[in-house]
Amino acid sequence: MNARVSSSLYGSRSCTTVELDDIVHIADVCNHTGKLLQAHSSYWANLPASMSRFRAMAPLCPAWQMGVSRALGGASSTVGVSTYGCTIDTTTSIGNDNIAYEHIGIDTMLLQQRSADESEALSQVGTALILLADKLTQAHSLYSHAEHTVDRIINEGIELGFEISPKYTSLGFAALAALGVIRGSIVEQRFNPIYAITDTWWAQEGLLAGFGNLITLGNSKQAMAVGLVSTSEVNRAASKISMVTAPANNILFGDTLSVQEIYPKRGITTTDSIASSLDNVHDMRLNHVDYGSIAIEQFKQPDGTRSWMVTIPGTDGHLDSPFSWQTNIELMSARASQRKLADSARMVDQAMTMAGIQPGEPVAMVGHSQGGIVAATMASDFADKYTISHIVTAGSPIANHPIASQTWVTSIEMNDELVSNLDGARNPMTDQWLTVRGTSMPPQTGYSGITQRETQATATTPSLPRYTTVQSLPQLSADSSAQRATRSTNTLSHPTPTTSTMPYLNAHTQGTEVEHSGDRKFLSHEMWYMKAAWKDAQQLGAPDLARHEQHFDQIVQGEHISTQYFRGRISKN
Repeated sequence: MNARVSSSLYGSRSCTTVELDDIVHIADVCNHTGKLLQAHSSYWANLPASMSRFRAMAPLCPAWQMGVSRALGGASSTVGVSTYGCTIDTTTSIGNDNIAYEHIGIDTMLLQQRSADESEALSQVGTALILLADKLTQAHSLYSHAEHTVDRIINEGIELGFEISPKYTSLGFAALAALGVIRGSIVEQRFNPIYAITDTWWAQEGLLAGFGNLITLGNSKQAMAVGLVSTSEVNRAASKISMVTAPANNILFGDTLSVQEIYPKRGITTTDSIASSLDNVHDMRLNHVDYGSIAIEQFKQPDGTRSWMVTIPGTDGHLDSPFSWQTNIELMSARASQRKLADSARMVDQAMTMAGIQPGEPVAMVGHSQGGIVAATMASDFADKYTISHIVTAGSPIANHPIASQTWVTSIEMNDELVSNLDGARNPMTDQWLTVRGTSMPPQTGYSGITQRETQATATTPSLPRYTTVQSLPQLSADSSAQRATRSTNTLSHPTPTTSTMPYLNAHTQGTEVEHSGDRKFLSHEMWYMKAAWKDAQQLGAPDLARHEQHFDQIVQGEHISTQYFRGRISKN
């Protein structure tokens, strides 16, 4: 059983304030109505038990054994007995009028079944409405500003705590990590240390920001004041660290960059959407394209102009590769001069020049991990050389990169992946910056907050109840006399259960499955998780996500001319 991902969207709003207010109202109504229906479902579910209790209280009804005359507020009743105890003639006197009634035996088993059906139907409709409210909230980022503010407050609090007492804050974090490992290992019934990372995700940004501030400013009052108004503590720390690591890296492994075109046996397919760009950056690894390589596609637009697509994989760990581990520190620097000198940034710049990309020609870029940081660096520091129109990042800590305003940014992150939290801050919420943030769920669970009984609706559920006027009382009676069959009464009918008529509930009850994730928790930084998060976000039908897809598609919509591959190597020569 694979893990699953449920996504939410933040930033890049296209709706007006009035439209958002209307959507908030609709979501609130759906949520309230759904809870009411679920409450009514419990009433119907309890009805069979109540009926059984009443029957147990009167196993031998006296009215079925003898005639009884009793006074009811001035009215008197005389009850006659039927041979089979199913039909009882009753005469009630009210004033000077005598009114004849007939008691009809009820098929209690059928009534109990109908009650259970009503309960199930109401529960399913209520669940669907609650899910609809939740998806409206996610799709339109209704509370993203509030969540962004709350996250900022939490992070600043953790950062302040670290600056006041680094020792005790670190011990507290270590204790949380240990508890996460214990909890996760118990759930999986085997030891899994990855929970030390995934269970502490909510505190990672604040802790890293505090650590960055400690490196640059110490734990002085000035550091505390700066930390409360700044979000670039990690990047400033990276600048300071890079002053030592960059020269050391050049001495140990060299600083000479060589870039050449290569021709892999298996490469990538033509990019035609954000989803396919994510597939391609993943396929660079899956198809074993040589390490330290990127792909550049050329398109011819209908008006004869050219556009470009650059695919950049993440860190590969080879010491002679431009995408080595140590290069990440320079890319995360707060200084443009240091970022531009990072090996991977220099390699991509040289490859783009070799491919023939000219100023003014729109360029889209996609990158995973370090590849996304490189894309953000190109959009931030090479805007005078290239027209970077759109970047797509997956699991990349780029919140503090000064990306040019004309560049659209589509960021995909997982809440517990650690890497995207290394910037110590949440991504900006601007008109052109959309963040898709996925929440990973263990393989054993489905959609968070939905019970097992509710998730069973994804298979076969009753159709919505159709309330009509029918002659249903004779259907409930055990007596089939012609006299009662001619008497009609208004009541509710319930259709026979059929295949579900709630495709919304079926399609999005348990998030999106993560391919090849297996039944064990692992770091959600992998591209399998990123692609699942994007796929889940697409199912929301959000207008902001559609805007980003449309903008990206305009760059790669032309005729595909070529795909070139470039490999970089670092040496001392």
